[in-house]
Parts: sequence; structure tokens; C-alpha cells
Amino acid sequence: MTAFEIDLECINAYLCSNSYALTPWSQDHISTLELLYRRFLHLIVTHPSTPLAPSSCIDEYWHAHILHTRRYINDCTNIAGGYIHHEPADSRNPDRESLKVAFQNTCDLYEQTFGEPLLIFRDD
Repeated sequence: MTAFEIDLECINAYLCSNSYALTPWSQDHISTLELLYRRFLHLIVTHPSTPLAPSSCIDEYWHAHILHTRRYINDCTNIAGGYIHHEPADSRNPDRESLKVAFQNTCDLYEQTFGEPLLIFRDD
């Protein structure tokens, strides 16, 4: 199974619902955000030794997926053979340069792999 085959419908519904703690996503934007997230997962799986960092909107989707713990663990196992860890920047000791490099890696690999630049929106 690949990142493009997992079922994320409940994550989309959660992110668009009024029960979502942050500003809910619109139906118009959620399919784009889902695709960005799937592509980011694909990059993680296909480039396991490359430091990668998501855009803020992809990170928001990733957090929502992680909150659905059983689904997240099952999806990770299916696409990566194990848990995909999320390591947020340490606010007590932020390493901005490493984060910049990891995000640039993401942008470069995204464009090389998918033939278009990483779409940045909503406070990225």
C-alpha cells in the first residue's frame, strides 16, 4: 500500500468540522491539503535518510492524522512498515538552520518528484 491509497476521509471530515479546535478547513481546500499530505508521506517513505520538514499546513494535517491513533499506526504500518515519527522543533532549543535545511529538502524533492513546486498556503 502507498500513501496514495490510505483512506483519509475521516481526517478530512475532522479538519472541516466545527469540533476542530483550530479554524476549520473549507471543503474547497481540504482535497488540496490531503494531496499535499499524501505527497509528503510519500517523500518520507521514499527518502528515509533525508531530513524533511512539512509546511505548516501539511504539519496541521499530520497532527490531525496522528490524533486518530489507531488509524495513524495502521496507515504507517501499511505504507512504511512501521511508525512514522513526528519530531517537532524544540521550542526550548530551536535549531532553525536544521529546520530550514529540512524544509528546503522537502521543497526540492517535492518538485523533483511531482514536477511542480510545493504549494504553500494558509500561514506557511
